[in-house]
Amino acid sequence: MLKWLVVGVMALGLGGFFSPKKAEAAYLVKIGFVDLQKVFQEYEKTKTLGKKLSASREETKKRLDEIREELKELREEINNPALSEEARKKKGQELQAKEQERKVLLENLQSTQQRYTEELLGDIQKKVVEIGIKEGFTLILEKGVLLYGNPEFDLTEKIIKELNKAYEKTP
Repeated sequence: MLKWLVVGVMALGLGGFFSPKKAEAAYLVKIGFVDLQKVFQEYEKTKTLGKKLSASREETKKRLDEIREELKELREEINNPALSEEARKKKGQELQAKEQERKVLLENLQSTQQRYTEELLGDIQKKVVEIGIKEGFTLILEKGVLLYGNPEFDLTEKIIKELNKAYEKTP
């Protein structure tokens, strides 16, 4: 990815050697950058959703512990030689149902975490695009792909400020 970015930037710069119009265009390129990790961490909505996710994790952990105990008991009952074949079959079905419940709980927790992450990244993406358009940026890059970036073009704090301001206004 970085290789293609460098090639693209070089092409923009070298275009000026071949055409006066392209040279003007190369000088009109405005590039900014953002530390997405910092934005993600300092966005107030991240903290709010993180608390919700933690509560959900705790609730899920409690239920998973209960299921673990129930599964242990069911396995012991199934292994009881005095148990009839019909009762063993019924306990086996209960065991499968508990395993399925366990699987669904874990999938729901993972799905919630993914949904929250996508929501946060979507908010950040929209704000980056909004600021990019409003301020006339040609490109806005993630700070992690840069070897150097003039701090003048670091939009991180601006994006954090605007995200948090917009989040405060939401009901």
